[in-house]
Amino acid sequence: AEEFHRIVRSLHLQLHVWHRWSSRVTAATATDTMAPSSLTKLLNTLQIHTDYSVKPAGLQWRSNTLFIVSTVAVGLFTDLFLYGLIVPVLPSMLQDKVGVPKDQLQSNVSGLLAAYAGASVVFSPIAGIMADRMSTRQAPFLLGLLALLGATIMLFLGESLPVLVVARVLQGVSAAFVWTIGLALCLETVGPGNLGKTIGSIFSFISVGNLCAPLLGGLLYDKTGYPGVFGITFAVLAVDFLMRILVIEKKVARKYKVNDPSSVTDLNTTPDDQQDGSADRSDQQ
Repeated sequence: AEEFHRIVRSLHLQLHVWHRWSSRVTAATATDTMAPSSLTKLLNTLQIHTDYSVKPAGLQWRSNTLFIVSTVAVGLFTDLFLYGLIVPVLPSMLQDKVGVPKDQLQSNVSGLLAAYAGASVVFSPIAGIMADRMSTRQAPFLLGLLALLGATIMLFLGESLPVLVVARVLQGVSAAFVWTIGLALCLETVGPGNLGKTIGSIFSFISVGNLCAPLLGGLLYDKTGYPGVFGITFAVLAVDFLMRILVIEKKVARKYKVNDPSSVTDLNTTPDDQQDGSADRSDQQ
């Protein structure tokens, strides 16, 4: 009888240990299933994949008003800077790379300038429609940058007139997207009440690039040739790309399930909304 009771107690102890171990394994498995993977966090941080249950890294500062406006300003600066940097060397490119005779340089340069302007005219309404119909403005904003990157590569490597024409058309497409999307994003971020001073500050910044780019382009071409001109071009594009891929619109940031709502107070209202709320409270008093 004692031996039987000892065996029963041993089996009971083993069952208890097995039950505790099974419970821990089940809990760990459930936790691993619920926890987002590192890949998901990375894709969410880069805004390649959107999972609103996973907070992207740096949500607070990436959706901050100042960072969004700065991203738009850098985008507009890049467009004007690259335009002013390339235009002074267009005659040399046509003559050295394409072999255009001197008596035809002026007409070909005019044609390349017209290609840029024509593409901007045609694609600006398209950019506006895409901005209104897409859930986020970041995608068309990045699309404009990709067009500008493709244009810059074609200008750097192109050795025929059709390639240069396509490059200038892509530059015009990029300008249409960056100006249309950028200004719409500014309005959405700061509100109508702060739009004037925001646009004024942005134009003050981008005018520096518009002023310095032609002089810098001519100087770099004289000292270093095409590698120097396009080297600084790709550097500016890299900074622009980094900011555009990091920026998170306020309407997108609001969708994330943030554990501490007080940490994202800048996401809830635009400055214009805050002013309206203060005015309403004053009227009630």
